[in-house]
Amino acid sequence: MAGCATAAVLDGIPSLSAPHTDSILVGEENLQEQQDEVLAIQAIYEGSDEERIQVISQPDDSGHGLFQIQIVVPVATPSEGCQVDIMLPSPVDTSPVDGEGGEAVGAVGGQTAEERGAGKQEGARALTPPPDIAKGVPLQRSLSGQRWTGSFNLRYLCPMTLHLTLPPTYPSHDPPAFALSCAWLRRSQLSVLCRQLDKLWEANMNMPVIFSWVDWLENETFSCLGLTNNQVLMPEPSAEDSDESDVDGRAMSECSDLGQAIHTLLQYSSQRDAVEFCKNVQECCLCMDEKSGSKFFRLEPCKHHFCFDCIATHCSLHVAAGTVQLLTCPGYECNVVVSPDVLQTVLPPDAFIRWETLSLQRSLDQMDDVVYCPRCQAVVIREPDVTLNLGYCLTCCFSFCTECEQQWHQRSQLRDERARRRYQELRAEVEARSMSLNAIKKKTVRCPCCRVPVEKIEGCNKMTCRCGKSFCWLCGQAINGYNHFTSSTCVLFRYQPENVVQRVPERRPPEALLWMQARAEMMDNPRQREIRCPQCKQTNFKLDNNNHLRCWNCKSNLCFHCKGRVTGVITQHFVSGGCPQHS
Repeated sequence: MAGCATAAVLDGIPSLSAPHTDSILVGEENLQEQQDEVLAIQAIYEGSDEERIQVISQPDDSGHGLFQIQIVVPVATPSEGCQVDIMLPSPVDTSPVDGEGGEAVGAVGGQTAEERGAGKQEGARALTPPPDIAKGVPLQRSLSGQRWTGSFNLRYLCPMTLHLTLPPTYPSHDPPAFALSCAWLRRSQLSVLCRQLDKLWEANMNMPVIFSWVDWLENETFSCLGLTNNQVLMPEPSAEDSDESDVDGRAMSECSDLGQAIHTLLQYSSQRDAVEFCKNVQECCLCMDEKSGSKFFRLEPCKHHFCFDCIATHCSLHVAAGTVQLLTCPGYECNVVVSPDVLQTVLPPDAFIRWETLSLQRSLDQMDDVVYCPRCQAVVIREPDVTLNLGYCLTCCFSFCTECEQQWHQRSQLRDERARRRYQELRAEVEARSMSLNAIKKKTVRCPCCRVPVEKIEGCNKMTCRCGKSFCWLCGQAINGYNHFTSSTCVLFRYQPENVVQRVPERRPPEALLWMQARAEMMDNPRQREIRCPQCKQTNFKLDNNNHLRCWNCKSNLCFHCKGRVTGVITQHFVSGGCPQHS
């Protein structure tokens, strides 16, 4: 196909359509040949996706100067793409160190122990791959420990660059002077290609050869170098390690280091893939319509693609509903976040501003140290010492308590601390009293007349209280004489556990009541904050500025402002009921 296109473009140009049989062309004839060849090549590569040919300089009208041309040569890669394997040497000094941790005991191989110890430390630092390489591709250490390895897949490889200078004697006597560079080929491989271009000139001497060179490089590079769909990328050997006689001076390295070469390869493949995607017809993953790829959004890094209408509807619905945290790729089980660039393109200006506001709000709400000023609603970073509950607004210069949103009151922090200590004291007192009462109940029976607890030490089950009344120790009933023990199941002397009165353990007050009591004791005017529950008549206290209370006993909702019970939706009572929720 390339030969047919070339023949069509060069039709009518005698110097390119038939070999010269005349004497060697010199001077103006060579210049005319060069001008015609450059124009033909420009016509061949005109309209491609990227600029293939660039004329850097050309002779002036008087014939002074030379043609200098730079041609981009894309290399035909396998249809399935190419895998690039990275091999980065990383030698480690493994020589033993005598007397490690102490003084040097001798020199081995011309090195002291200190020098070899320094070499060992330098080798240890090599356990971390170079940062400029690790940014592009994850690397792992080989089993031998002598190199770092990694790999990545590319659909397209970077093109080569052919730099040409046409001498005055081209094409009659001499070939063009050239240099060949590439980001993923070593200089030794480029040298093989340079020598092959020399052979093409020798086979077509005295003929225009530029297009033949470019066409051969584009289609025969892989076969000439014996490459497959795996390409090894490694640093160029140092001057002392390389055989300069095997390297052609026209073979040039396009990237100064391996990290730059990797970045160039990844960037080019991504750009070329996007161009090819836009040129072809694609099917939307949502509506299944087929359109030109230029009318699709392709999300990164999942590569799912959707048409403009579908992605615009998807984004608009989430922004309108306020669910900006769900603005991810519509693909099945894909959690890739839709980028701001896509949102700015598909959303109207007011919707995009709403998305920015909601996203910022969601981010701030997830931060534990962010609060809002109760006066101006500006964002405030609370003090690192959480016990202070202090927030200072830089906008309106207001210091406030982050718990009750009132003016900051350090005194309340101390009061809360005292309340916590008092709560622990009350718990200890209740625990001790409960244990004491339960112990008394286990060993005593109350007199049915005066209710004084009586303990039996010894004797029969007929007990006489200090009030003069008698009762049965087993059942606790008041008796006269001993007839009770003959007419009932109770016995006079033998102990019958099944007949002993069941004694209920002492009931402990709820934890909520203890905490409320401790907080109430720390208040200046507890009576002013007291409210009785209209449901169970228990006393409750308003502990902060919120008028919505919940009874510690029956769990009913109360309003401190109107002293009534709140039923239904709590917020509705304060919105339409006329009672302020905070005071």
